[in-house]
This record gives sequence, C-alpha cells and structure tokens, in this order.
Amino acid sequence: ATILEGDDPTDAAIQWQATIRQGSGAALGNNGNRLHTITKATEDAPTRIADEGRRMLAKFIERGDVRDVVVAGDVVGGSTATAALQVTYTNTHTTTKSTVRSGST
Repeated sequence: ATILEGDDPTDAAIQWQATIRQGSGAALGNNGNRLHTITKATEDAPTRIADEGRRMLAKFIERGDVRDVVVAGDVVGGSTATAALQVTYTNTHTTTKSTVRSGST
C-alpha cells in the first residue's frame, strides 16, 4: 500500500464529512453533517444548507488544508424535498480543485 495511490486524505475526509450524519455511530463529536436536521420546505433552507457546508469545512480551513472554498445550498424536490449541498475548494496539499456534493432527506 502507498499513500501515492487513491484519494488524497484531505479529499477523503471532506467526502466522509459530507456523507455521514453527525451523531451516528461513526461520527463522534462534531464530525459528520447535520443536513438531516434542516427542514427543507422553508424559504431559509438553502441558506441553512450552505451554512452547514461552511460548518463542515471550518476545521479544514482553520488548519490550512483547503482554500478558495465556495459553498452552495439548495433544495431539490417538492413534498419529498432533499438537501443539495455543493462544496468546491482547492486542496492546499495537492493544489487540485475538488467538488463534493451531498444530500440528505
């Protein structure tokens, strides 16, 4: 095994944050996302979804792992609305630009 193959650890950690629900068995402390707690059928849902994306990325920004972060939140669907979060950032370790998408019912 080598760290030169596969996903960069920072990119993998951000994808994990966007995938796992905070408070679930694998997400201890403030790890994971809280998208599942946001009521989607409200006017402020896109803003709250984007705010959650910024919260998830805060520790990576503070450590200097990522820069040029752009977060967008939206709601997809009608009565069965789903959170749509998109985070674009530049990984400072690899200097590559990456996009992570996440959604939660």
